[in-house]
Amino acid sequence: MTPTPVSRQVQVVPSQSEAEILAQSFGCSVDEISPDSLTGVDIEALAGSACAALGLEEPVTVEVTFYRRGTFNRLYRLHLASGGGGVDVLVRIPTSAFRQYASVASTVANMLFAQHVCHIPVPRIIAWNDDISDQSQVPYIITDLVQAAEVWPVWLHEPLERKERIFESFARTQALFLRPLPSREFPLSSIGSLALKQLRLGGTSASDYVLEPLTIRHPNAISTHRRPKEPLIRLHSALLRDAWFELLEWHSSRCLQHTHHDAHLPDSDNSNAQEEVIIDWNREPLPDPEDTIAAPTNDFLAVVDDLRSLVTRTLAAIEGSDSMQPCLVRTDYAFRNVLLDPKLDTKACVDFDDVQIMPLVLAHIIPQDLLEFEEWNISRDAPYFTQQGGFSEFPPDEYGPEDLCPDDEGALASNERIRYTAYRTSYLAALELADPRIQGEGWWEVHRDARKVHELLVGGTHMWWVKREWLRMRREDSVPASVR
Repeated sequence: MTPTPVSRQVQVVPSQSEAEILAQSFGCSVDEISPDSLTGVDIEALAGSACAALGLEEPVTVEVTFYRRGTFNRLYRLHLASGGGGVDVLVRIPTSAFRQYASVASTVANMLFAQHVCHIPVPRIIAWNDDISDQSQVPYIITDLVQAAEVWPVWLHEPLERKERIFESFARTQALFLRPLPSREFPLSSIGSLALKQLRLGGTSASDYVLEPLTIRHPNAISTHRRPKEPLIRLHSALLRDAWFELLEWHSSRCLQHTHHDAHLPDSDNSNAQEEVIIDWNREPLPDPEDTIAAPTNDFLAVVDDLRSLVTRTLAAIEGSDSMQPCLVRTDYAFRNVLLDPKLDTKACVDFDDVQIMPLVLAHIIPQDLLEFEEWNISRDAPYFTQQGGFSEFPPDEYGPEDLCPDDEGALASNERIRYTAYRTSYLAALELADPRIQGEGWWEVHRDARKVHELLVGGTHMWWVKREWLRMRREDSVPASVR
């Protein structure tokens, strides 16, 4: 981990600043590179650290090229030539905006845990740094450059039987993530983030890690628009029951601190105006009164009570069951984070920023790419909204032959739902073979409820208010008819 001073025998060719490298890659002038695109890395110092970590014999010539831009990171490819040979590595640098919300040390812990404890294929970590006082001036992770195919280009051009081969590969890898973790270190209902007990530990054993309570990042934390007033929620418990009720209290108490009186009443009636809470309180700055989503305080408290009831009933259904066994969960489970070999087997999983320890019942089971559908083509009166709550993680299934001559958007959308339902069915059949727990009796029902509850508790008061009718219906359904 500790960086080594730059050697005078390391030469970057051509000698370019980060802005010049980006300008060359994007085909523009340096003046057109936005400051937000820069990480602030010292290219020569970074090259020196990579050479030192690899133990290359000097002199070394290093060529640096831009590799990829992610939402939270910038990736650079380094080709290091020494002694007639060469090696390629990948350097991942968090953006300056993202550094306050995540740490390289956490990502490294996730990668090492996945590799050594769960036996998941990940790129080998060569060196990493979490200290911006390092000569490179930025945190970074240097890994092997994995030569493999990205899933999407392969997926788009493969016939159905080859797509099913990809499903089988994904299912086998996902089963490694879902495998129960050692109960001594991770008891039932554990939920949290991994950290190495000592940064210099190799991370080869589960006992090398500690589970810390989650810190939940608002999805708009680094957005330049609709930025949240409070971008982070720092929980205090690593047990699911405590974490859920803490989230319920966190959101509801803060919402109740943001109130006003109904501005639509005449001034003469202000003394009798009804107090309202600002549902979308977590915005900086707060929206204009005309754009504010507000609700009578008593109505909001009723929604909170309905959600609390659903939380309590869901916990009663899952606590103590095998579905509460902790596993490693990718909250960003998507095609873009998997690399395939020529046989369409998983060669490496990448992007471990948003990986957590969670009970199996909360795991993201299906890749995001198989969940996509056009929600606006679904009637608001359809069961997807009225009975299921309209959660995008559980899209509506549609079966039957596709319309061979679709003549409107509705028919095209229907065809897509039929096609993706078939994809999900095929993928889940492969996953059930790899992990039979997924096909256990009643498992999917409790999984859906648990995922919906978790999404609501993480999402906050605006989501609660949007889904208030569904929450009310769920509470009514739980009450025996004889006492309604």
